[in-house]
Amino acid sequence: MTNDGNRSARLAREVNAYLADWYARTRHGAPRDAERTRRMLSELSFAPSFRVVHVVGTNGKGSVAARVDAGLRAAGLRTVRFTSPHVERFHERVTVQGYEVENAVLLPAMERVNALPSARGAPFFDLATVLAVLIASSESADVLVLEAGVGAARDATLAVPHVVVSIVTNVEEDHLATIGPTVEDVARDKAEAVRPGVPCVTGATGVGLAVVRSTCEARGAPFVHVPPMDERHGSGVVEHAAALAVATLKAGFGIESEAAVSAAREDPHLPARRERFALPGDRWVVLDGAHNPPAAVRLARDVPEDAHALIGVASRKDVEGVLAAFTHLPVVTRTVAVAGDDVAGDVIEDPLAALARALACLPEGGTLLVTGSFYLAGIVRPWLRAWARGEREASWRQAIAGYAPRS
Repeated sequence: MTNDGNRSARLAREVNAYLADWYARTRHGAPRDAERTRRMLSELSFAPSFRVVHVVGTNGKGSVAARVDAGLRAAGLRTVRFTSPHVERFHERVTVQGYEVENAVLLPAMERVNALPSARGAPFFDLATVLAVLIASSESADVLVLEAGVGAARDATLAVPHVVVSIVTNVEEDHLATIGPTVEDVARDKAEAVRPGVPCVTGATGVGLAVVRSTCEARGAPFVHVPPMDERHGSGVVEHAAALAVATLKAGFGIESEAAVSAAREDPHLPARRERFALPGDRWVVLDGAHNPPAAVRLARDVPEDAHALIGVASRKDVEGVLAAFTHLPVVTRTVAVAGDDVAGDVIEDPLAALARALACLPEGGTLLVTGSFYLAGIVRPWLRAWARGEREASWRQAIAGYAPRS
């Protein structure tokens, strides 16, 4: 192995060791609080020179964040983007100028974050948020596009300063046990992303819109509403995300150039967001992380009526609400999203075995929708990518044969 190869392998090992430790740091039921993140940021002892776009909302945060990021780069600004969750690997969460962060950048930042006094015992998402801020500084970013985790009021991202525009993509039913129990409670939580005097762009409707609007009025924050498009058609969701991004560029940065607007309107091709894989036999798999009823309903509108589905929803989510969106499809195979998760019903516990069974039932020319969780997407996506390239077709044919329908 060359010196470069040795260095690359060493960096990967050390990054993976930190990640193994960070992934194990759960909250253990402790309440969310931005205060620890605020302390860690103060312990970094540096004054960030970059501006921040804060993205919160129930659905569509990742797509809107990616489109804003693309528009800013097209306008000549240097960006770092932080989104969650990742599908296959942590590096998806942090991009520098549109590219996944490299280990050579990641490792020193992780070492510095881990050494902070307040990092001891800090949960994963708090550490990851501070890491993104540090990378934005070390990479001399002009803008950090920052996606929130859950809500806003108690989310780690609320501690990050220098926000020049906030986005509330929408307010819908999700995380009700954490920031609910009502949609109005969820709206109030997310509306805490509104900073005094700082523009807020939202695509919310109903009670969510009313709460965000009133919060902006109370805090003297310029309010920009982007009404949803016709969601009866698949392009409606995509067009709305693009419109939110374009409005954000204008409200937060005064950017309206043709190049920036065009870049913001382009599909960011994010993993497990209506991602398509072409498989042998003229068959297609659509992979999407929709994990709450509103997202599931929109997704169900956009797949063929004769599509089959493989669905795995974490037990802490509204499992029945997500499943209900797909009851009209002719074949639905169920699996688990998280290993060991206790989900009632006829469920295949091995997601890859469930995928093999679902594909065995899929006719030539058919479409299989795989959805319900980003965790599930992370398990099946490497196999789908490999099979779409023809690398594992033989092994998959053998696996599928074991689940061939019996006459």
